[in-house]
This record gives sequence, C-alpha cells and structure tokens, in this order.
Amino acid sequence: MERSSVLQVTMLESMEQPDHVVCLCNTHLYFHPTACNIRLILAAAALRHIQAICDAYTQEGKTTGMVFCGDFNSAPHLGVYQLMTFQMVPSDHADWSSDGKEQLLSTLELHQPMNIISACGTPAYTNYTSGFQATLDYIFIDDDRLEVTKIVPLPSDEEVKANIAIPSQVFPSDHLALVCDLKFS
Repeated sequence: MERSSVLQVTMLESMEQPDHVVCLCNTHLYFHPTACNIRLILAAAALRHIQAICDAYTQEGKTTGMVFCGDFNSAPHLGVYQLMTFQMVPSDHADWSSDGKEQLLSTLELHQPMNIISACGTPAYTNYTSGFQATLDYIFIDDDRLEVTKIVPLPSDEEVKANIAIPSQVFPSDHLALVCDLKFS
C-alpha cells in the first residue's frame, strides 16, 4: 500500500454504433529496479478493476473493447507482460522474489481472463537512455473485440541514437510514443 501508481479509465461510446464502447485505460506503474513484484500486483489490481468495468457495460448489452496503454516499467520477459499476454503468472515466477527473500511472495499466482495482445508488438526498445534501453511501454488491447489496422513506425535506430540518447533535441522524452489505429473486430 506504500507504493503508489495511477490508473485512468475513460469509457468512450461510438457515435456510429452507440452499442459499441471502448474502455480506454492509462497507467504509469511504480518504478524501482527490484520492484517487479510490486508492479505485478499493481497490474493485476488494475486489470481486475478494468475487467469489472468492461463486464458492467457488457451486461448492459454493449460491445466493449479494452485498450490499456502506458509506461508499465516492465520488459517483455517480465511478469507484467506475461500476465497481460499469457493470462497468468505462476507462483514460481522470478518476479515474485525480485526484492529479496524477505519480501518473497511464494504462494501467489495471478490470472486474468482477457485475450490481450500488445497492439504495437514488442519493439527493441521504447526507452533509450545512455545506460539503459528496453521496451517498457505498451498499448495492450482485448484481441477478441479490437484489431489493429495501422501501426505508426517508430523512429529508426539512427534517428534515436543521433544525439546519443533520448530525450534529445528531436525527441522530448526518454520514451518513444507508440501509436496505432484500432477498430472493432
């Protein structure tokens, strides 16, 4: 409870199809190098809240798509990405012991029911500083309801590295923007 994070949720109704809504969510998960376990719990709590909102709209007869984007501070090989895209994180996952034996969560297994994909795939990096490069940012979507129609390409390696790292004169953030077009399936 001492580790804060943020989750913003907005429901958008289609003007062309009022029975179609998008649950648009954004987060910036807590960062600390040894806090993979904390990020897993925060991501799971966010997903449960998002799922409850989507379920309420679905029960009203709405077709509900989910878009969950942000800085998850978690690379594709870590538990948050696994929870999102593989629907579960087992109790023996390495992230549970990321903060040492004193804070080991050895009996916790997480599940989520949505069929989620990373809409922009897993680029080589979305964060590029002089000492660190990794994919930390994602646009996750419910693959059962939404599909990607277009992905705006990320800048080339040469463009990102032209000023050693980002932020730079060309890129105002140390994170690259992910942009894609989506439509209901």
